[in-house]
Amino acid sequence: MLTVILFDMQKSGFLFSKKYRHQYRIVSMLGDSVVSKQSQWYDVTSTYFAQYESDLGLELAAIDSAGKTYRVATPPGYTNYIGNTKFGVWSNTTTLLPLPSQEIIPATDSTPAQSVRKTKYFYNQSNDGNDFWVFYPNYEYVKPILQIPTGKIAQKNYTTARRYHTSGIVYYGVLNSIGGRRYGTNSTQYNNYRTGKSWSRGGGGSGK
Repeated sequence: MLTVILFDMQKSGFLFSKKYRHQYRIVSMLGDSVVSKQSQWYDVTSTYFAQYESDLGLELAAIDSAGKTYRVATPPGYTNYIGNTKFGVWSNTTTLLPLPSQEIIPATDSTPAQSVRKTKYFYNQSNDGNDFWVFYPNYEYVKPILQIPTGKIAQKNYTTARRYHTSGIVYYGVLNSIGGRRYGTNSTQYNNYRTGKSWSRGGGGSGK
């Protein structure tokens, strides 16, 4: 699996000396671990820059586990990580709940005193379309790698985003009461990760 995120962009110069550049974050798998690296800066054409000018922080391309390639911008991680049961689950709670029944482990030579009662845990699912995405504890670190905005990812919004993606439309999130979106260049969430970036056009907006 491979995910390419538009990590940063630059526009500099004047008139006929203008220069446009992109920097990407490449997210991939190393065994069972999710790893990432920043690309070098690449010169891009003014047309290409304009095409993705609203898509800062989005994944521009991805290859899924079956080898299929996607080239429509979408929220970060939506192709390979969000909705992938290897990394998490749709749930209506962020708390692991104990199963009603517990597994009894018989006494052995290593635990001779008594049998051990082992509790198994699960995340509650309503299956009504109103669940939100929860990463398993061992994959919580994926969120800052993908720079996923704060707040819950609702299953119904994810379903909408995937439908948009199939139709070749970029999904920036639900429009809030003051006209902001959750994803992309003009979202507040972009500013949450702005430290160390050199893009001079700012993020602005108040997306959610």
